[in-house]
Amino acid sequence: FFGEGAAEMIEKWTGRDEETLKKEKEEREKGLVKDPGEFKGQIPAFEGMDKEYDTWKKQKDMFDKQQEALAKIDVTPAIALYDILHGVQDAPGLRVTCTVGRGHRFTAGELSQILVAVLADRYDLDPQEQSGPYTVHVSIERRTARIGFRLARLDERNYVGATVGGELPAPVSAALWRIAKPRSGECWLDSACRSGLNLIEAPQTDLKKVALDLHPPCLDATSINAEAAGQRLSSALWDGHHLPCAPSSVDGVVTDLSRRTEFKGVCHWLETHRAALKLDGRIVVLCDRDRDLEDRLESGSLPFRQVSRHSIKAAGRSRSAYHLRTHT
Repeated sequence: FFGEGAAEMIEKWTGRDEETLKKEKEEREKGLVKDPGEFKGQIPAFEGMDKEYDTWKKQKDMFDKQQEALAKIDVTPAIALYDILHGVQDAPGLRVTCTVGRGHRFTAGELSQILVAVLADRYDLDPQEQSGPYTVHVSIERRTARIGFRLARLDERNYVGATVGGELPAPVSAALWRIAKPRSGECWLDSACRSGLNLIEAPQTDLKKVALDLHPPCLDATSINAEAAGQRLSSALWDGHHLPCAPSSVDGVVTDLSRRTEFKGVCHWLETHRAALKLDGRIVVLCDRDRDLEDRLESGSLPFRQVSRHSIKAAGRSRSAYHLRTHT
């Protein structure tokens, strides 16, 4: 599959197909054939062709190993668990999504087509009708392939009536709340709420929820979604520097700071929240991994201690969820 593109490119350059190219390479290595002058000035002659062939062969061998490894993976237990969580599905079907890192000659779409064919053959499914309800995600970075099975339903956000862009997928929001572990009756805050989905999807329904953001359209979207979901939220604008909350009134904060460049870094954002948090306040913040934050937490120059850091991968992007607690 990979060789198709590489072989066509080489044949276009040289007028030779892949088998001829391979044979000529072997003969040159044995000293039986010299480089012909007809290619001088066009490409680096056989040196360039050899490099292209070696690259193609290496990629093809790696892909063959990945394809063979995928064919051995049994997703039946994951399908059974999905059915336990959501009920037996009316029709079988495996939806495949892929992300591919830099340095590969194939695209995520091309990889997806091959994986659909492999899974369809393994489980006797029609490759033309693979749209779910089960979702397999494959992520390839360099020589490592990670395979995941989505257990969360994608259609549970039927209450959403307004979005502003950048909202987290439902499984990621659920993961942040699982880390936070809120207790019944507590007050929790999201100071970069976007359209309010993180707060709306908190596991406890009796939490006091406060939605804050720097932009009025975010609060408008939050109000629309909260009303559609049958929930009551408090909401307010803030300037990113002075939190509009009474001192020691908040039990915890769950916030996604990804792509929120209007804040002056995670450390400054944390410092603006300390006064509003109770003595045992907790924070779960999702952002790109921040070495400066980790150094300051380790040195004790921030009024927080790190409980844990979790790597969360969503939409092909790796981020860190920092779980912090206040300390004096």
